[in-house]
Amino acid sequence: MQAPIGSEAVELGRAVREARRLAAAANALLKLRLSPPSAPMERLSAMAVELLLLLGAEGGSAPVTALAERVGANTRQVLSVLKEMEGMGLVKVIETPTRVGALLSPEGQRVAVELTRALGLR
Repeated sequence: MQAPIGSEAVELGRAVREARRLAAAANALLKLRLSPPSAPMERLSAMAVELLLLLGAEGGSAPVTALAERVGANTRQVLSVLKEMEGMGLVKVIETPTRVGALLSPEGQRVAVELTRALGLR
């Protein structure tokens, strides 16, 4: 049985809102005046931007499972992006025998604050 047209319209509306939000984040990232060692920042993915914003909103740290839930991805995908961000000096991935978490570095905190401000989230 086909889904009613109304539910397709609702889903399409959600997708459009998400695309607009990601485009706004990408535009804000391009407008940031980053310090010279931040050249890799141009390669930040939409998920990396979202993770920076989430970590900034969560006080600078969060478990990977919670981040994965919030961005709608699996923990392996999130951990892969976090490892890339760690290579850029934005986060520190903390691994223990029972859990994995991420902690914003001072540079990551600075970028998260600038993104939040540029997007008008605060």
